[in-house]
Amino acid sequence: MTQPELLITQPVGLHGFAIDDSGRSQLAEMLSAGPGNEAAGAILDHVARLGGCYAIVEEPYTDQDYSSDYVNFYASAFKDYSRRTKRNHFFNADVADIFKQSISAQIEALSGCKSYLGFTVVRPIRQSPIGRTILRFPDKIAGHTVRCAARAKFRAHLLGAELHVEGAPFIQQDARVGACAQAAIWMACRPIHERHRRSGWHAVSDITRLATTPTDNELSAALPHGSKGLSPLHIVRALRGMGHQPYCANYGDEDVDGSDASAVADVVEADASATGDPAALEAGLLDTAIPTIVRYLDSALPVILGMANIHHDERDGHAITAVGYVESSAPVRAGDSYDCFVRALVVHDDQHGPYRLLALTADDVAALPADQLLRIDGEPVIAADEVTHIFVPLPPRVVRLGDHADLIAKEVVGKIRDQHLQLGQALKSLPKEAIDTLQAFFDLKDSGQLVFRTYLTTAARYRHHLAAAALPEDVKIRAINRELPHFIWVTEILDRDASPGAPGEPRELLGHTVVNATSAIENDTDLLFAHLPHLDFQRDVNPKDGEGDFRDHFTGVKLGGSYRQRIRS
Repeated sequence: MTQPELLITQPVGLHGFAIDDSGRSQLAEMLSAGPGNEAAGAILDHVARLGGCYAIVEEPYTDQDYSSDYVNFYASAFKDYSRRTKRNHFFNADVADIFKQSISAQIEALSGCKSYLGFTVVRPIRQSPIGRTILRFPDKIAGHTVRCAARAKFRAHLLGAELHVEGAPFIQQDARVGACAQAAIWMACRPIHERHRRSGWHAVSDITRLATTPTDNELSAALPHGSKGLSPLHIVRALRGMGHQPYCANYGDEDVDGSDASAVADVVEADASATGDPAALEAGLLDTAIPTIVRYLDSALPVILGMANIHHDERDGHAITAVGYVESSAPVRAGDSYDCFVRALVVHDDQHGPYRLLALTADDVAALPADQLLRIDGEPVIAADEVTHIFVPLPPRVVRLGDHADLIAKEVVGKIRDQHLQLGQALKSLPKEAIDTLQAFFDLKDSGQLVFRTYLTTAARYRHHLAAAALPEDVKIRAINRELPHFIWVTEILDRDASPGAPGEPRELLGHTVVNATSAIENDTDLLFAHLPHLDFQRDVNPKDGEGDFRDHFTGVKLGGSYRQRIRS
């Protein structure tokens, strides 16, 4: 019997080449779909900084994100669009010899390849060819430490081999199915889906649908609805529809619904008017918006930033996504929040590329590499000048804001300081050296030397970190064994002059507090635990009848013990 001929109508092709001058030009042409664009150059520059030296082009490739957009728009267009994409894989080692081996040997060599830097999908649309892109997060920038927030582990399959990369997803806006806001939402929410699986998978076209349902008169000013951008209200609507609990703070001139300025902006502008100093507005935003952004980034939550009209062709401003920040070893500005160590936010801008640096102030620009700064018309963009809104995709059960938890931590340290001399029962068993150490801690508080770093975490992760800390065992037992809600705000307390032992290493802590994140009723009943030098404090928020709304317990701790910041892995 004659065997039927095996027909392979659409074979998968792999084309590898070195990323030399010729290879870079080839990649730039592919990512730009013709004329160069800034996002394509930023991707290739980032790959070069990671040591990328070899690329593999995989085509055709079926990308889930583009397939969804294709079904929702391009499949019904009069012009014929391809439903397939290309995917570029990047390596920091020459892997050409791997493909000269047998298939089984190739899979074994590629699986878990340590030299893999990530990939970028190239869509068959000229106006915005850069699709889903995952590239490894940078470790260091100009001697500064990079702290990651919107990071997740992603898998890519090549010839049956499973490759792994950890990074923050990037995508270029496609004006046919969405604008910069939809791209920013996608870049913020995709790593949360990948890391936690507590919210659904959504393509850009899905985000547009959620943001524009129901459609209002503002959306109807452009067709398709949402293609010319989203207002803050529409961004909030999309985040809620995706399964998040959106938090929006306004630092500009209009509230989420387009009404008068928010309370924060009112206070800041009033301060500026009272002082007669135009710089007061910038200082006010730096004191409010930036600490808040850093708290959520420290919580491994990306932050969508609404920017002023930095692009002249965007009537309603611009949206980018903060995915991390750049930290200095020593303080770079005044203040008692952790942003005093922060030089810049690491942002994804769909027009300017991934891992750009948004300097916090004009003074930070000189300390950062010029070629990595987010620039508009050649001028660095300054966060304190341009941020008008922030949007945070919080977990549904979190209702206590980070700013409130930070304030509670600062208040409780002051209250304990005011009454610690009356805590005779807790302190009488302590040696004089321990009491002197506690007094020195309160002296740091009075002199403004304490810095507070507040972040959201789960009770399980908090217990895991504390169990490994170099604290006395009785302190660990009291903190770990107590009942806690699923989500908590932890505020780490450290000396302003505490420097890491080495760049990137955690700083030594003096204490910490724990606040319930799943309630926002009263500060008193949401404070759960505090550890200070040689003293810990527990609050029972469910006391017996007749004992009031809560009951406090102070315990003196004879042994000291140093422990360090939690650095997310």
